[in-house]
Amino acid sequence: MSAPIATPVSRLECSKAFQALTSQEKHYAHYLAQASFQGSLIVLLQTSPESPFIFLLVKRIFSVESVENLRAASTAGDDGVSNEQFDALLAYAGLFFNNMGNYKSFGDSKIVPGIAEDKLWLVVSRSRAYAEHQSDIMELWEACHSAIYDMTPRRRELGLGDKGLTTYYSSNCGTEDAELIKEFMQSKALSPYNTRVFKSVNVDGSVVYELRLASAVSSDECCDKDDDMGAFLGDHMHGDCRIRVTRGDYAPLLQRVVNNLNKAKEYAANENERSALSCYASSFLYGSIPAHKEGSRAWIADRGPVVESYIGFIESYRDPF
Repeated sequence: MSAPIATPVSRLECSKAFQALTSQEKHYAHYLAQASFQGSLIVLLQTSPESPFIFLLVKRIFSVESVENLRAASTAGDDGVSNEQFDALLAYAGLFFNNMGNYKSFGDSKIVPGIAEDKLWLVVSRSRAYAEHQSDIMELWEACHSAIYDMTPRRRELGLGDKGLTTYYSSNCGTEDAELIKEFMQSKALSPYNTRVFKSVNVDGSVVYELRLASAVSSDECCDKDDDMGAFLGDHMHGDCRIRVTRGDYAPLLQRVVNNLNKAKEYAANENERSALSCYASSFLYGSIPAHKEGSRAWIADRGPVVESYIGFIESYRDPF
């Protein structure tokens, strides 16, 4: 689907509310917002392989000059794009950022621009970002332009196996693989919320699954007494298959999330908020869903907070299984 050109954009006005906060509350809100933004970038990686590159490309071309200047450069001359084509790009950018990816967060269908590929390239090539950083912009373009417009059957929607595209499982995984991993995780009381699965086949035909946990630490051993996930790491046999539990997925981004949650904790209003943030930070540090659940209990107990936020691997609607 492409976004209707007349799609409205509503600006969220928060400056008055923010200015009404105390200095402590402002710091608390700031670090929560930073943690949330860094965490939101993971959604791009969970949507499609090309989404992170589209995000960077669109962000770069619109960040260094005004929309008006980019429109003027793009529509100039007989070979320029039309205003309607440029508006179609704006609609695509809005829909992409709203869904944090090029597939709808509800419905899973692909979002495609209402501007042709050659016209999109014309806009990119006339941007100030391209003039100032040509090699960087070209690299981003080459990484995503074909995938943006790819509407082959498997690319039209999110799904498992030949039913669609997913980054939660490697492309050689199907329903049987997902069922096997589900059985294994249930036997170990492991939650699927922060996991991805990658299947490899050895030359002798044996199958190895990597069950990768999202965490800031990448250690394959127990880190300390607070690390409740270390005992699950390593190789396990489930039937005739070897399942290797690892962690460190999205580690650089999750480390930023942890850092900002720890800073926010310094400005928390009460013990419930401090407890919730400590548990969330532990969850993202070690890859522990039980720690996140514990934090959620403290979050529920925090009655009537002035500044409230909830963060985590929740509502994973894009997981196809």
